[in-house]
Amino acid sequence: MRATKVTGGLVHGRGVMSEKQRTKWLLSLPECATYNESIQKLCNRSVGTTEQRKELALARVKRDNKDTMNIFKFMCEYNPFERTKDLRSITSGLTGDHTVNVHKAKQVGENIFEKMYGKDVFQFSFSRKDTVVQLGQDKQFRIGGEEVSIDLSYFSNDFLLSGMLTQMNTI
Repeated sequence: MRATKVTGGLVHGRGVMSEKQRTKWLLSLPECATYNESIQKLCNRSVGTTEQRKELALARVKRDNKDTMNIFKFMCEYNPFERTKDLRSITSGLTGDHTVNVHKAKQVGENIFEKMYGKDVFQFSFSRKDTVVQLGQDKQFRIGGEEVSIDLSYFSNDFLLSGMLTQMNTI
């Protein structure tokens, strides 16, 4: 009942209404609602709730336009639909080369089973060429003479998390 609380309404009117004035005001509400609905249809707008009114505010429209332009600029700079032969992750931006074969994981697994068939388990050794290479797996570092693969998305998430925790501790 927002209409009762606005200026000119039941609560914030020209002083206290008499019983006759309140009755007249209440009985006129359906007619006012009909006019209001007709004007909304004429203007092709629906402002039945306060949430819809917020969406139509000039400040909100400007902010939405600004946000849309930011998304548009980002999509132009990092176009996920660009035609390329390389495999690329939309979320992390990592690009794979010809060695990435994760899309053939089932086939690689079947080839390994064929090579294993009929052989002694303890005599069989796995070959590096018979493995699935994931996107970002080629980002390897040497630690103590051993090659270690690091998922850079987790790496960056750890940095973000530690930065946020540091910021929270200073507040």
